[in-house]
Amino acid sequence: VREIHKALGLGLFGVDVVVDSSSGRLAIIDVNSFPGYDGIENFPGKLAAFVRSELDELDKEITFNIAKDSASVKADLISSR
Repeated sequence: VREIHKALGLGLFGVDVVVDSSSGRLAIIDVNSFPGYDGIENFPGKLAAFVRSELDELDKEITFNIAKDSASVKADLISSR
């Protein structure tokens, strides 16, 4: 599942799995980008918390990049004097 997350870049997804009756090995046969979440307690709250967390991380990344770009511009201005 972690490899699927890395490969597809999906934060939320579901997988359908089959089990080989003789070996017990698992095989993923389907990946759903937005599957049903019936039976998951407080799914709307958990989804909202996940979205908030993703937005907070994006905000940190944007803030970092703006600060980095600003520092680069300042360095360029100082070196051009």
